[in-house]
Amino acid sequence: MAAARQLRLMNDQDVTMRKWRDSSLKKHLNSIVAGCGDAYVKLHAQFKARGYDLKTVCDCTKRCWLFKQLFYINEILILISMELKESVPNELSLTKCDGGYGYYKEEESDTNPFVLIYMLLRYHECITTLCFSSSMCRVVYLRLLSFSFSPRSNLRYLKIENNCFGDFEAYISRGICDLTKVETLVLKNLMMTCETFFTFMCMLKKCPFKHIVLKNNELDYDQVLSAICSNASKLKTLVYKNSRKIGFFGRRDLIELLKSDECVLETLYVTHLFDTEDDGLRFMEALTVNTTLKVLKLKFSKMTSTVVRALGEILKVNTRLEILNISRNKIDETGAMYLANALKRNETLKRLSFCDNAGTPIVVGALAENTTLRKIKLNCEEPNRDALAMLWSLNVYDRVVMCMNLSDVARLSASIAERLHNFRELSVSLVGFTGQSCCLVRLFTLLCHASNLEVIKIRINYALEIKEAESFATLISTSRSLKKIMIYNKSHPDVVRLILLGLASNKSVTHFNWRPCMLNEKKVAEAFLTLVRKNETLCHFNGICASSEVYRNIAIAVEMNRTIQNIAFCFVTPSDVPFLFPIQETLRRNTSFQSRAVAALLDPTVLAKMPGSARTVEYLLHNESFKTFFREDVRQDFDALSKRLNRYIANNFFWFSGVCKDIGQCTPILNYECWSKICSFIELKYVLPKSRKRQRED
Repeated sequence: MAAARQLRLMNDQDVTMRKWRDSSLKKHLNSIVAGCGDAYVKLHAQFKARGYDLKTVCDCTKRCWLFKQLFYINEILILISMELKESVPNELSLTKCDGGYGYYKEEESDTNPFVLIYMLLRYHECITTLCFSSSMCRVVYLRLLSFSFSPRSNLRYLKIENNCFGDFEAYISRGICDLTKVETLVLKNLMMTCETFFTFMCMLKKCPFKHIVLKNNELDYDQVLSAICSNASKLKTLVYKNSRKIGFFGRRDLIELLKSDECVLETLYVTHLFDTEDDGLRFMEALTVNTTLKVLKLKFSKMTSTVVRALGEILKVNTRLEILNISRNKIDETGAMYLANALKRNETLKRLSFCDNAGTPIVVGALAENTTLRKIKLNCEEPNRDALAMLWSLNVYDRVVMCMNLSDVARLSASIAERLHNFRELSVSLVGFTGQSCCLVRLFTLLCHASNLEVIKIRINYALEIKEAESFATLISTSRSLKKIMIYNKSHPDVVRLILLGLASNKSVTHFNWRPCMLNEKKVAEAFLTLVRKNETLCHFNGICASSEVYRNIAIAVEMNRTIQNIAFCFVTPSDVPFLFPIQETLRRNTSFQSRAVAALLDPTVLAKMPGSARTVEYLLHNESFKTFFREDVRQDFDALSKRLNRYIANNFFWFSGVCKDIGQCTPILNYECWSKICSFIELKYVLPKSRKRQRED
């Protein structure tokens, strides 16, 4: 009895302590933003009714309870265009959601998503990625969001762009700069005040950055670039694109970084880097000793012919650089000649961008001797007749990206035909008028026989005709090597329908971009539904525009699709969001399935914790898009790992199917279909181990 009283007393004390903590947190939240404490109490009660405590600190040693409540959490977050999903095994991403754009109502209940985000970021280390939506950055809640971050946060990816309305200081001064584990930082189109700037520098000096992208943030101070360079022991990507010139100190520290033996930088993209010719020569001197850069982009830097000559000398001996972008640098014909001479001796450069510079025919002429440079990108706004003449004389249409007339397509086809089986990418911008469709039809017909074609990027300034659409659809449906298709064209609904039906029959494309793809007419919407139901490799579709009724039908059709992970939506209205949410939920599910499949390949025993996913995981093992993703992103032996995982699934089929809790063994390996046939003849009483009670009954 004494023990029971002691236990009740301890329970009463525990309840009292929880109430005190709840009251304390309520007061704390109300002190930050009025009304947030009251919203927390209601939100906490809702989760408590589901058996979960919002204040339970995430335990990284086991799978967090958030994974079981993603649907309910996303119903709240959609109000501010945010979503929580599993994109990496056992890790969550809190990111902006296309399907929620524009859906925000100024009501007291809408405080809930902000309070929920506060609790998620404050107590859950399983959230490793954060990407802000514009609706999330309401000025009244900036203070609350700034208190969401803590030094023990496990955030490793942080992205904010275009959406802080001049109040970025609220993030920097109180929140973001407390983070210590960020590896990827992306800031775009933000303003920093002088007060914010110095706090931001402290963050740049202490986080283990691997990738930093700063675009159009109007940074007036060289100290930002200097701070980045002083903490670059792990930095692989640096994008510093700004409309202001980089000053002496920033340029000096960047040059010293490139010279350093500790430099691991692989991608560098900077603008307005050179103030004088000497600046350019000093930078080229640093490139001479650098052995890490694979991608170099220098734009708006006014490269004189002397600087280009120094760059050319580097290209003659460099064996590391693969992508070079020196567009919009006012390079003259003398500089172009130096560059062309260097390209004739270079054997590692794969892509060169040379837009808005003089001497383009001279650079194109280097392709006569260079056989390793795959693409040279020139102006894509209007045809350059001199460059086209050089293309015609060398027959290298397939290796240059530029604007051309439809009349040049015949020569393009002839150039491709000579190396058809080695042709991998079609990237072209066409101008013309209707009545010349036969040229494009012949090109698409030819490409049907290109067995290694992987990418199509095509920009056309006129509406495609039916004949062109039919040939393009045939190309898409018959190709077994295509991975990415990007179309920039506004066409008749019949044309859109034909291309979508062609994509429905394809068995290799993973990315399709046609923004916007209008689904307003019934026949076009039906074609898209056919695509969703039939295609088993497409992962990303960008982007569709339709009515609420069409979105409702898409939600039903996409539910059975297990590969598509992202659909970008255009011109979404608040009335569309309730119909978009089921679509987004399916996409989140598919992203989670892919994450689990990757985890299972690396360690099959993880399926023991999520046996219900075994069937989908096995399906993905035979899916071409998943195979491509795993080989390119994870970069491990897929074939060996899939054999091991298949063996584990087959050996433990009864366990995964819920028939029994014991691990079964079977040799040789059988797939699900064989097991299902066998199980149809077996009663549960012959599979399940008999309990003592059952044994007595028998």
